[in-house]
Parts: sequence; C-alpha cells; structure tokens
Amino acid sequence: MPCRAVPSGQVTKNCHYISKTLTRPWEADQRRLRFYDFDTGRFATGFAASLFAEDGLNPQYVETWLDRTIEGPLSICRRKLAAGETNALEEWPFYRAATLMLWLQGTRVKSIGDHDARRSLEDLASRTIDETDQLVVAMSEEYDLALATTVGKDGMLAPLFFPSSGIFPITYPDSGCVSGYTVALGLPLDMWSALVALPRDQGGNRDVSRIPGSMSNLSVGVANARRVVVPPLLMEQQLEEDVARILRELRNASCSLLALVKDAKRLVEDAFDEVGIEPPRWHWA
Repeated sequence: MPCRAVPSGQVTKNCHYISKTLTRPWEADQRRLRFYDFDTGRFATGFAASLFAEDGLNPQYVETWLDRTIEGPLSICRRKLAAGETNALEEWPFYRAATLMLWLQGTRVKSIGDHDARRSLEDLASRTIDETDQLVVAMSEEYDLALATTVGKDGMLAPLFFPSSGIFPITYPDSGCVSGYTVALGLPLDMWSALVALPRDQGGNRDVSRIPGSMSNLSVGVANARRVVVPPLLMEQQLEEDVARILRELRNASCSLLALVKDAKRLVEDAFDEVGIEPPRWHWA
C-alpha cells in the first residue's frame, strides 16, 4: 500500500516496495508474515506494515500514482478473480494495473538503493494516462498476461511462496524458441494463483497450458530474493528445519535452471553473431 498522505513538500514515510495488497493472503495473526532469510539461514516474523518498506523511498505524488493507477485497481481485480470472474483482466483499468504491477515490481525493489530506478519510477508517474496506456499496449504486443493456478496431488493445491523480489521466473521447454526454453515472469496474487507475463508466439498468441505444474516450487525465487514469505499452513504442518532445507533446495534448482537457459541463449546469440545474422526476436524472455 502507498505511504499515508502528507503535506506537499514533506518526505513520505513507510513506503512499500512490495504492496501490502499483494502479501495480505500470507498474513497470520496480527497481520504478521513468516519468512525465511537465506542470508541468516533462519526464520523470522515481520509485520506487513513494515516488512517490505523503506522510509522516504518515493515522493508523495509517486505513491499517489501507485495507489490510483496500480494498487487500488489491482486490489479490486484480485477480488473479482477470487470470486470466479476470470474475465476481469479484460477490463482495461485492471489489465493496465496488472501489467504495470508486474513489470514495475523489479524497478520498485531496485529503487531501494538505485537512484536511476527511482527516477524512472518518478518519470512514469509524471506521464499522462494516455502515455501510460501506450506503454502498456507496447508491452502487450510481445508479452501477455494470464492467470495461472497451482496444481497438486490428490486434489490438494500446492501453495505459492512470496519472494522478496516480488516476482519469480518460470522457466519451461519451448520448441518455438531457438534456445529451446522460454522464461515467463510470475507475480503471486494469492497462495494458489499467480499473474503471469508470458511471451506471445509468432502468431501473437500465448499458451497458458505451457506454464509448468512446478509453479509452487518456482515461486521461491532465485538468488535476488534474499527472503521468502511462507504460507502459514506450511509452518503448521512441517518442522522449521525441514522447511528451510526444502526452500534452499528449491531455490538452488531454480537458479540452476535459469543459468542453463541463459547459457543456451548466449550460445545461440554467439552463433548468429559469428555469421553476421540477427537472431529471431521472439521468445527471448
């Protein structure tokens, strides 16, 4: 959620780089979030009001823009999706909010220590709504949004984790890509579903069925996610040391898979470059 309103010219406080709207489904009693810290190797608990926030991160007009253009509409959209209205993303304000939330999440996390990222966000917040719409349209020409649900065994769905990066890569085989793999990006909406940006194929379509059933495992994130919020139910069912071991194994597996895709992409690009030919542009996530 955005910072609380303050008089013009004052520094805003408690700005969230990951919206509380997104992490709400993972909250336990007293709006607490249980997370694993990969740096310390320990579990800890933090309040949703302060876990993914920094003092004075954005000026007030950026926070107001985030609330009105992205976080507010997406909060309404998520309630519609949870109620079974799967066509909610077809409404432009919701589609725009979802697109910007997913693609700007990396910038928002990066802005903690990167002034260029902050300026990029400030510039975008200063644009007219028509200019913002044009940007969203440009994004949608090569990547589209879809809602993906986790799968499980014996009728039980596997819950998603929430990485401190806000988003996580989804790597899967794709014969339509010259590297043999495609990478989509996922943004958890609740413990059972994620908003996914996946590349369109040469015909301009996107195939949600290609999203792997291991989305729950992949939602732990990769090396840039130093913390990961875990579902409260999971901690009630397993010992902490077992959950910690599983989280480390899942993240290592995700990092290895993503590294293999990057290596394949580099080799293909080098081969095309050697003969002076531009590689195909599709499916270079």
